[in-house]
Amino acid sequence: MTVGPMEPSAAGLDDRLPAGFALRPFAGDDDLRAFVGIFAAANAADGVEERVTFEALRNWATHATPHFDPARDLVVATVDERP
Repeated sequence: MTVGPMEPSAAGLDDRLPAGFALRPFAGDDDLRAFVGIFAAANAADGVEERVTFEALRNWATHATPHFDPARDLVVATVDERP
């Protein structure tokens, strides 16, 4: 498993991506907290009243199934090191 940021070219992505863009492995609760804020901002911008809680995301991200392994399947896109 990769433990640091992945360069776009190493991930099979086009090298013309914006400066500061990187992919990295999922970092657990810190990422989930960021996701809550991202989802809230996106839903507010779209006029969607639903809000996702940290607890709901943590429940989802910590329950592997035969078809979902968070360590394998979650990759975080960052810009200037922020999800």
